[in-house]
Amino acid sequence: MFYIINFTWSLIQNIVGFIALLYVKLTHKNYTITRYKKAYVIDTHYGFGDVSLGMFIFLRSTPKKDVMHEYGHTIQSMILGP
Repeated sequence: MFYIINFTWSLIQNIVGFIALLYVKLTHKNYTITRYKKAYVIDTHYGFGDVSLGMFIFLRSTPKKDVMHEYGHTIQSMILGP
């Protein structure tokens, strides 16, 4: 159900998140990608702030409380949609 909602109701946020992921991959060498529940967590190791774009979570660092907070925005995005 998570993926069905994310690829329909939350599609716009996921497209923007995927484009941001491509940007990070093309412009930065020092990043890590992990999973938290069903979301992708991209640790950018530089400070543009923490943001959740659909099922893509971008963080400066990965303290568990920050990941949990941003995952809450992932759920919020699934509820509120575009």
